[in-house]
Amino acid sequence: EVGSKLFSESAQAFPELRFQMLRKGNLLSGTIDRVVQIGEKKWLIADYKTASMDGNLERYTFQVQSYMIAVWQYLHGLGHKNIQLEGWLIDLFSAEAISVPMPDMAHWGENVIQKITEAHASQSDRASAFDRGIKGSEACTVCAYLSHCSIGQYYMVN
Repeated sequence: EVGSKLFSESAQAFPELRFQMLRKGNLLSGTIDRVVQIGEKKWLIADYKTASMDGNLERYTFQVQSYMIAVWQYLHGLGHKNIQLEGWLIDLFSAEAISVPMPDMAHWGENVIQKITEAHASQSDRASAFDRGIKGSEACTVCAYLSHCSIGQYYMVN
């Protein structure tokens, strides 16, 4: 059923949609695999996973919920009301679709952002990216949320 919604000829699809948003003073950014508008108020957000999701459901749920909030904020900013969002993790490895609930808009990410900040703070004495010979960028490896936040990006280049 989800597959037919994601690829319906009557739906408007936006693949590989980039976004940035501020959350609790931190910049979160990423690329949403697929956003589909179904009707006037209903939107599907899908993230495809090609490898086993074992042990990563919390991380991937956070990721899709960040996409849901970004889409909600964007549409709300355009004046859309009563927006209905469905989030989906599409596990191509096991051929299943996992529903992701809409997050609590007021508190989403607070604990995660705190964990990321603490993880990076504990790494403050490590060598800078430049000292390690990195020219350009590298992915953050301090926590499970990788480079989805400005905290990780800041520590990777400083």
